[in-house]
Amino acid sequence: MTLRGKQKDFYEARHTTYNRFFKLVKVESILP
Repeated sequence: MTLRGKQKDFYEARHTTYNRFFKLVKVESILP
């Protein structure tokens, strides 16, 4: 695998992790 491919996978994985985290935070902030 190329370095560019590894970087792409890394950024995509980090992006989905952030999205999951922010959704969780949003849900918790909506709940009383």
